Amino acid sequence: MTTKYKEVLQQIDQLKSEAAALRQTAIVEAKERIKVLMEGHNLNWEEVGAPVTNATQGRAVARKAGRKRQSASAAKPKTGGKRQGAKDGRSVVTPKYRDPKSGATWSGRGKTPRWIAAELKKGKTREHFAIAR
Repeated sequence: MTTKYKEVLQQIDQLKSEAAALRQTAIVEAKERIKVLMEGHNLNWEEVGAPVTNATQGRAVARKAGRKRQSASAAKPKTGGKRQGAKDGRSVVTPKYRDPKSGATWSGRGKTPRWIAAELKKGKTREHFAIAR
């Protein structure tokens, strides 16, 4: 290898190290900005729409001291379809299926909810959960 080529390789390695250090600094700053914004708007990870993992559960990053934790299922209505009285121009979809245990409903659109998928695996049909019209 020529001396010039070795010098260029060393410069590449040095630049990669500098880039990695700058990226880590940028990540730390971004996380801090996100934390400040979430605290300022009193948001938690579920409200932001971020997936909750073991790493984010239990962290008080987005929660103010003393604020009760709210599960994702408690925060969302159990309609399964579009929310009643959609105000953004979407039409309201009436539910077609109801879970007799929890009262949760599903319009029949989109991904099949877990409660009905589990019962379908047990041999029940969707008609078992149909809401009488």
